[in-house]
Amino acid sequence: MSAPTTIFMDECGYTGEDLLNPDQPVFVLGTLNFSEEEAVALKNRFFSDIQAAELKHASMPKRSAQRRMVTNFLRHLAVDQPGRALAYIANKKFTLVCWLVDSLVETPMHERGFNLYERGGNIALANLIHAALPFMNGDELLRRFQKLIREKSADAYVSLFRFLAEEQRKAPAEIGELLSLIGTFDHVYGSRALEEVQGFSLTFGVSAALELMASWRAVTPGEMVLVHDRSSEMRKASELWSLVVDPSVAPAVVGYDRRKTQFPIAVKETRFEDSKSFAGLQLADVFAGAMTYWARFASDPAHEYGKALREVVPMEFICDGLVPSDAVTPEELGTDSVNAGDPIEHTMSILLGGGGRSKG
Repeated sequence: MSAPTTIFMDECGYTGEDLLNPDQPVFVLGTLNFSEEEAVALKNRFFSDIQAAELKHASMPKRSAQRRMVTNFLRHLAVDQPGRALAYIANKKFTLVCWLVDSLVETPMHERGFNLYERGGNIALANLIHAALPFMNGDELLRRFQKLIREKSADAYVSLFRFLAEEQRKAPAEIGELLSLIGTFDHVYGSRALEEVQGFSLTFGVSAALELMASWRAVTPGEMVLVHDRSSEMRKASELWSLVVDPSVAPAVVGYDRRKTQFPIAVKETRFEDSKSFAGLQLADVFAGAMTYWARFASDPAHEYGKALREVVPMEFICDGLVPSDAVTPEELGTDSVNAGDPIEHTMSILLGGGGRSKG
């Protein structure tokens, strides 16, 4: 049996439950498929002029020489080592919009027998709401929604839905329809509405990590070992994580249209290590940080580093994520295809033991 494949992972832009932090609007998980020996060689090749013992991308954008080191490293990954780097990118404001759709729109629709996840309906609606935010006092809407899912208090609930009703009365017809759709939650659940509000998970990055490792699983034979920075918030959910990605989970394919995950994900071991001791974690930090700058500034012609990153970062670096677009039809979204099992139900069955382990 071949040795497990090593995947190094690091994150950039994590702000916990605060998805409206104006200084860090993007969250990125970066992964590299290299052994530690390969990572040491890459660190020596591209970053040997940096005197610090530990590479940290946070300081590199300030120095032109170090920006060139990063772009040379990324160019090498893109041209000479294709298929060795993957990133998950989340626009945090759009992530909050997606959570609003899942919590306040999908939930009552599901109770009425309608599956909003079919053919990407939830993504299309999130794109519509995100595009309409400037026309509906959207920042205040998201601020009140975030307060609700963080506190789950009666005061936060009343504040949100009173605001929705007021905004709906003065909004143009198209915007009013979107606000009405969100407000349906209160009409459906009435006095038990607060019980139905889905609280926000501190470890929302875990779902991003799961998607990334599922992408690696699709192209990686055998089992994997994941090495993550020990300072990651994901460490708090390490026990649940280990259950979901266990190689002995029974085979299954779950998900909707193109958004499918094949189990087992086959992460043999997840290790949370000190980045000072691993070149692989340091390079993952550089990669995640650079992809954060790419996501924020690549379209800004006046941003020198963003322009340089745009020239070297291929779309193949991106596995998926939560980024808004103007796509609203299944054809545009790439979601006009056959569904498999419900991913949430399958994950819960694994955590509760019902998903089982392979008996072979």
